[in-house]
Amino acid sequence: MVAVLIVDDEQDLRSSIAMVLKDAGFDVVEAGDGAAALPILRDQAVDLLITDLVMPGIEGMELVRLLAGRARRPAIIVMSAHHGEERGAYLELAGRLGADRTLKKPFKARELLEAVRQVMAVKPA
Repeated sequence: MVAVLIVDDEQDLRSSIAMVLKDAGFDVVEAGDGAAALPILRDQAVDLLITDLVMPGIEGMELVRLLAGRARRPAIIVMSAHHGEERGAYLELAGRLGADRTLKKPFKARELLEAVRQVMAVKPA
């Protein structure tokens, strides 16, 4: 079973994403921010990280940067609700730092599942 870590400071959104992924057969773990995600990433086998970019404390961009240098790292999807050009620039930077896919909030469940299936299909074994 594919293990997914969802990191977002908005609990309602995090719970909604978790529900969609659990219904699709994924094993899901949640963290409210980057600081809470770090021990999970260190201590558990995570196949996919879905993270918000902008959060209090350790942001998603920092998680992407920290994972980019690892030989074995999870696939990474970043999401952002920033508006206009700022959001586009943040998502583009996340892609350059190592994110496999980006999503603009708000997104539909089918868009999320499509992104997950895409990154997991190309994830090296």
